[in-house]
Amino acid sequence: MKYKGLMIDHTHESPSDEEIHEVECNLGRKIPKDYKEFLIKCNGGYLDYELLIEEEYIALSQLYSIFHNGGCETNPFELKHAKNNKLIPSYVLPIATDGGGSILYLDLRHGYQLMASIRGLPEWTKGNRKSVLIKISNSFEEYINKLLISDETAELHIDNFEISESSVRATIDWLDSGNEEWKDKFRNKWNSRVNLIKI
Repeated sequence: MKYKGLMIDHTHESPSDEEIHEVECNLGRKIPKDYKEFLIKCNGGYLDYELLIEEEYIALSQLYSIFHNGGCETNPFELKHAKNNKLIPSYVLPIATDGGGSILYLDLRHGYQLMASIRGLPEWTKGNRKSVLIKISNSFEEYINKLLISDETAELHIDNFEISESSVRATIDWLDSGNEEWKDKFRNKWNSRVNLIKI
């Protein structure tokens, strides 16, 4: 499915009004309109895109869904877990993760913004990223508009994806949605590897 021009996988049926109301009661605030629209249309899913944060591309790709009795990586479970363990203040809702400890939050304490807790890299990786809490955007829609596919990710995918007619078409659609210049930058590499559809 497409959402705001981006490809999103593993979406779910719309949550019920009761499920949304339960999250709002636990959050202590109404869910903002743009995020509520996302939940009604997609109810979570996997957005395979990145965000440039402090000169590094981060992929907070797994967006949580709302299910009344859902397990981990659902809004009710993650909110309850974070509140019980005093990991977040009131009026803050975890909404996405990178699967490695970094979390995207909807922050309604003072207006409306999205914050990300980006987990640092272990010392043995020789990475220089430190854990940081940083403002990402003023709304969920603004966050969606910032998502992209970096040149490094595009090139890595072109080099390694399993080629079939369906995967080639899906790859073109995905790259077109997140990197407007990929055809110009990687035309020779693509054409030398992909025989089904030249670009």
